[in-house]
Amino acid sequence: MQQSQTLAIISDLLNTSKQTLNSFFSEANVRIEKVKQRIADLHGTIESMDPGIDIHEIFREIHTVKGGARIAKLGKLSHAAHEVEEVAHQIREGGTVHKDALIQSVDVLGEVFSLYYNVFNHVFTASEIETAPSLLSILVPHQQRILSDLHRAKLKYGGFAVEDDSIDWSEAEIRSLNEMFCHIFSNILDHSFIIPRDKSGFICPPVKITISCVRKRGWKEIRIADNGRGIDLDSVKKRALQRGIPLSMLTNDEAVLSILFSDGFSTANEVTATSGRGVGLSAIRKLAEDLGGHASIANHSAGGAVLMISFPTHESQHALKYA
Repeated sequence: MQQSQTLAIISDLLNTSKQTLNSFFSEANVRIEKVKQRIADLHGTIESMDPGIDIHEIFREIHTVKGGARIAKLGKLSHAAHEVEEVAHQIREGGTVHKDALIQSVDVLGEVFSLYYNVFNHVFTASEIETAPSLLSILVPHQQRILSDLHRAKLKYGGFAVEDDSIDWSEAEIRSLNEMFCHIFSNILDHSFIIPRDKSGFICPPVKITISCVRKRGWKEIRIADNGRGIDLDSVKKRALQRGIPLSMLTNDEAVLSILFSDGFSTANEVTATSGRGVGLSAIRKLAEDLGGHASIANHSAGGAVLMISFPTHESQHALKYA
């Protein structure tokens, strides 16, 4: 590796906390290797309906890597993940792509990841890395990214509050929430504030995000609420019908909102660098389910939307195990 390249990578790494980097590299490595395994045995051309490939799974894994790289301020790595998304998007939309195009884009992502990871391991020793992140500590870089995104979009900041943070989260839950936040805050900013700003009648308030944690009936729940325009149920229903979802599955508001967690579903009319591909909520649901939890979303009575993510408590997991 050229010295100038190494120095550029070190410069990127020094912009982010060691704890954030350690968490990101640990999770991203697993996700990239999983994608490599999924495509290793493919032959010839790839189509979205091929039984040998779950393109939605690949999309979720890569989109999560891209979001994490963005939070960690690793621009080249985020760009490499975006290139994999572009190829996967062609497949998911019904196009036919030769396996080499997908494999090559994933290989490039792996190479860029290795460059950053190797320098990180060389510069930062294991003893220097904190290994017990807390909810508040993982929220700090996300809040910094929100402020940066609001500045670029010329939107006012109304506050970022964490209420009732008295719940003990496991390390696995913290890592899962950290990955979820990459998707959650991108979705909030794009869908609740930035994109609808161009629509008549929507006056964007100073952006306020409130995170609250509660414990109830054997579950630990975290709620992420915003004061944006909320979810347009008619638009969701219209898009669902356009995608061939039967009207019988859209009988009430809860059923309509659950469609938002479907792979590839989005109400956005355009794709941005951070949203519009219908991956974010799908990835959040999968991350929650992997730990025995679940996710749901609703319009807030005071305006805006609220995303609810629940995990079973240790006591309820123990009871289920021996029930």
